[in-house]
Amino acid sequence: MNRYGLFLHYLYVGLLSLYPSRFRTEFGSEMQAVFDQALVDAAVSGCIAGFFVREVRDWPLSVLHAHLLERKGLNMNTTSGEKPISWQGILVGIGLFLLAIFWQLSDSLVSNLGVNIALIVLLIFMVLVMLIGIFKGLPRWSLPSFGLLLGGFIMYGGLGLLDPILGGMMSRFVQIGNEINRYAWQAMMSGVYWLLVFLLSLIFILIFALLPSLRPLYRRIRKDWTLVSFMLYGAVLFSFFINWDEYTHEQAFVAACNLFLAIGAGGYLLSKTKTSRLAWLLGGAALAMITMSVGKFILVPLQDWPMWFQWHSKGVERWFESLRSLIELGWMLLALIAPSVLNLLPLAKEPAVEIPDSTKRAVENPVGSASPS
Repeated sequence: MNRYGLFLHYLYVGLLSLYPSRFRTEFGSEMQAVFDQALVDAAVSGCIAGFFVREVRDWPLSVLHAHLLERKGLNMNTTSGEKPISWQGILVGIGLFLLAIFWQLSDSLVSNLGVNIALIVLLIFMVLVMLIGIFKGLPRWSLPSFGLLLGGFIMYGGLGLLDPILGGMMSRFVQIGNEINRYAWQAMMSGVYWLLVFLLSLIFILIFALLPSLRPLYRRIRKDWTLVSFMLYGAVLFSFFINWDEYTHEQAFVAACNLFLAIGAGGYLLSKTKTSRLAWLLGGAALAMITMSVGKFILVPLQDWPMWFQWHSKGVERWFESLRSLIELGWMLLALIAPSVLNLLPLAKEPAVEIPDSTKRAVENPVGSASPS
């Protein structure tokens, strides 16, 4: 087998690692052996590329199907009460991030009218998912939409109201030529945003704990705190909208960022443990923000910001825009991990089951027994 064939062999090994562990244990060796033999035959006939395309064409659906089957099987043998998520639920859960890609790409593919239509579709989708989610008891696939709304509320309803005060503080703290203070200010503002997002979500959780009608939601969150992390993941998407504002030529990078977020959301919905769920969210956010950092480093010299470039050279600005994305990534990862502190909150007791009086009498005096004299 030549070097190209060996590369495809190891690439297929990597693709197999994305199947569930139980599936790999049972079928992995056989699938690898069949692939290697077919690869040798394709090399003899001289059509390796076409063979590989055919082999991996249906791979995404096959991986998704394997994960769904494993979740369904595990759910039949578990007492956690968590229902397996359907493929429709997975599509809805990642739909917000996929629609964000469509909205961003529509800027270069269609007219301004098309961009506005794409934005309206995104907002309608978010509202519908939230309404249906409330009706169904906040299933996991609905949570990113609430996070997106929460991020917008904090940015425009919280920090927006403080903008006059913050603007005055910034003008005194950040001076032209003092790059250290500018980085410090950016770190502080990113931290304030994510702290407010987390604290507001914590307030809602405490309200759930206090109101008897909402206590089942509190018990769900207390048993799986990554539900809050997944909601905050929607606020990550809003952060991307803000960070890419006023950029041009950014469509490809924005699409890649949102694709990483969608992959992280899909991995979360398919995972079964809190550790793996959190890992998918952290990985998706990290890859997206690193892509943003690289994209800004490339794109800043192509921007037309005459007023801003009067204060800073393009070289200085490209480093600032790139590094500020990594600074926000740090706060973002902390915010996604922070819900683990919910383990410190007390568990809400399950409500006692009331036994109807008629049932009690039937148990005490079963049919056919002698009545007490």
